[in-house]
Amino acid sequence: MLAKSLSELQNIANLRGITYDAPEEEISDNQRIIKTIISRNFTLNRADAFASFADPQTHVKYFDIIQSCTPLIPLEGALEPNAYIVLEKVQEENLPPRLMIVKYTLDPPNSISKDAVTNPFIDIPDLPLDRKKAKVRMQFEEISRNSTKITCESIFTTSNGPVFVRGFIDHVWLNFYEKLMVDLGEISQSDMITG
Repeated sequence: MLAKSLSELQNIANLRGITYDAPEEEISDNQRIIKTIISRNFTLNRADAFASFADPQTHVKYFDIIQSCTPLIPLEGALEPNAYIVLEKVQEENLPPRLMIVKYTLDPPNSISKDAVTNPFIDIPDLPLDRKKAKVRMQFEEISRNSTKITCESIFTTSNGPVFVRGFIDHVWLNFYEKLMVDLGEISQSDMITG
């Protein structure tokens, strides 16, 4: 999945009825901070929407960069009762596959929070200290019995690397929303414009 320009991203969002907010990047302590807020109403019961994404193995199909992942792993005594660890194999553009450790916090049926870090243990040759941190929150707001507003907020922090840039991150988000639209029969696979 390649990075797209901000105008391309906004055009896709407009076409798909997606509210898309891309605040200007921040720089703090030599770290780039990229925030995104994206939302849309879907014809989907809130409990079903939450359940679709509370299981990390089920939602792999919505994100091309996630190749595989473990189920939720509870760590009694180390994490809160509603928090779990998940290990993901991620593949970003042309970079080598890498490990991402994710802490999932579930608040059914309202929200899912994910705190993630790539390469927690080793450095990849030619990409020293290419670690990225992510905070993602998915919120599920009931509009009616069979209508749910899904809002995704993300904050990605990186010091270097070619992948975690606005055009790539937000292309992944818009692709996720289009894949959900395909699953719900709103558009066909051939109608997708994000890939």
